[in-house]
Amino acid sequence: MGVILAINSQPDRLKEVADGLRSCKPVRYAMLCTGRFDIMAWAGFRDSKELASFLSDDLRTIPGLAHFETMLTLKLVKVSITLLADEGRFAVAHPATDLDTMDFAIIRELQADARQTSNYLASKLGTSGSTVRRRIQQLLKRGVIRIQAMADPFALGFDGMASIGLKVDRSRVNEAAEAIASFTNVQTVAICTGRYDIVAWAVFSGVSDLHNFITSELGRVAGLRDCETVTNLKLLKFSHRLLENNE
Repeated sequence: MGVILAINSQPDRLKEVADGLRSCKPVRYAMLCTGRFDIMAWAGFRDSKELASFLSDDLRTIPGLAHFETMLTLKLVKVSITLLADEGRFAVAHPATDLDTMDFAIIRELQADARQTSNYLASKLGTSGSTVRRRIQQLLKRGVIRIQAMADPFALGFDGMASIGLKVDRSRVNEAAEAIASFTNVQTVAICTGRYDIVAWAVFSGVSDLHNFITSELGRVAGLRDCETVTNLKLLKFSHRLLENNE
């Protein structure tokens, strides 16, 4: 399960909270923000027991943490790392429950370095190159993995990133999420529980671009009742590794 974390720190203790979050293994993404929250983050868990342990044993013990909210991700409508086109949309409709030890080993290796050749991976994993190639093709075909270059948005001229929380008419949540996912600059769209019905992350070339997106493009989304934008100032943590070597 995925959980969106909205966090506030005690005055003058933001660095301690940021450092504490970076050290938390389940936290994959964390961004320093302006607005209602000081930090927005995303964390992944295998089950509710793991989530409960994180909330009680890890998150609450971070020095300087004043307040946090959790929003459970019900559905990932869009996940994209493509910044120059809208061809990177990547969402798995159904969990893959039949992956075996070799599949997980291949995924771990590709997370570390996707440029490794099939023959090189085979030598590390004790199998044949044809087996590795066949496994990778099946993982790609089923949407379990995607091999793609990741670009730094700031290096490409995007001056800003934003976390956008949206409240939508209950009967139109799926429709609204799909509409928001259709925008090229929107990288991630999640339907969730909690304060917002939908949370989206997007990149912008400048303040005017963000203003146009909020006032013009989002304004055309059917069923939208309210929108709250938190501007991301700094990327504190970004990890695409969903499997670690000891998992």
